[in-house]
Amino acid sequence: MKAYLAALGLQAGQHVLSVGCGGGLWEIGLAVAVPGLSLWLLEQHATLLNAAEVAAAVGFWEKNLQVVFSGKIQVIIQDSPPYPIPEKSIDKLLIFNVLHEMPDASAVFCEAARLLRPSGDFWLEEPLARFGSECHEGCGKRLLQATDLDRLAAAAGFCLSPQTPLRPDAAFFRLRFCNRKPDSTDIASEKNL
Repeated sequence: MKAYLAALGLQAGQHVLSVGCGGGLWEIGLAVAVPGLSLWLLEQHATLLNAAEVAAAVGFWEKNLQVVFSGKIQVIIQDSPPYPIPEKSIDKLLIFNVLHEMPDASAVFCEAARLLRPSGDFWLEEPLARFGSECHEGCGKRLLQATDLDRLAAAAGFCLSPQTPLRPDAAFFRLRFCNRKPDSTDIASEKNL
């Protein structure tokens, strides 16, 4: 988790959205580790993500990190965009190892563009296909290739920047808006940090 904390640059008061988070255990760990973080967890399966699971994860991380959680967690059970989150309200958007399972990756990238503040970061960790029709070993879904990610990012107005992988089986990317400049909402938000 320390590697993710360092890479993502999370700060107190930021608003973070994790899309397709499963039970959200790692994301909740990040939220417990960073005081005052507001975390939205978005998952399509209520059996994986619910109040009992969130409470158990908060307790687990409070015990392991020896801190008291001071942020906010909101759970959204939904399978596709648009998500019930205000436009330009997210500082960091995370999609970790699940993009290949999403039925419309293009819609997810467009929704990321709607939700992120102009100075926001979209972090993507994803296993990539080594050949055109390679499928994920666990779920059997077709894996994306690097060219697929380039196309999706460009179509939504993002520039894709490969990062040092934090896991040996997945590529790690930071996406930022290519041509948008920070607006007054971003400037006011940055002054509050």
